[in-house]
Amino acid sequence: MTRAAAFGMLLIVSPFNRVADAALIDEGSATPRDERQQYAAWVGFRPAEGEIVHLNPPRFSWPYNPGTIVPRDQVTEHTFTLQVSPRADMSKLVVNVEATPFNFYNALPVLEGSYHWFWRVGYDVGAENEQWSRLRTFAIAEDAVEWDRTMLAKLGEHLEGHP
Repeated sequence: MTRAAAFGMLLIVSPFNRVADAALIDEGSATPRDERQQYAAWVGFRPAEGEIVHLNPPRFSWPYNPGTIVPRDQVTEHTFTLQVSPRADMSKLVVNVEATPFNFYNALPVLEGSYHWFWRVGYDVGAENEQWSRLRTFAIAEDAVEWDRTMLAKLGEHLEGHP
């Protein structure tokens, strides 16, 4: 169906089953196209810089390409390394997920021992084109819900033999 064919008449019916009013819905009623729609799958860094999260551990996601949005047909494959530490120098890693092909990671244990956390993502670590995101911070709210999701990393094992 063409966009023009999707328009027509809107009839408003009264509770007494009589047509009360009619309005013409035409091209002028359409919402303007949002040029960002071509980037609908693009995500930012989550948790956001300085965010106070209410889920421990928070859900992590990052842009598929470091620091830029590129058209889908120009996206190249990457592997990612997610690191989380209670220290700004990243000397004590409590999360170090290496070479994941996904730009999100949520199969994590509850983060303990700190209120403030630091995190970063490495793009193609160990390759010639290796890049790291800038260091970001987040804090865990005192009333945060704790949800250990480590079993999600081995979900396939838990489903073995299941129809």
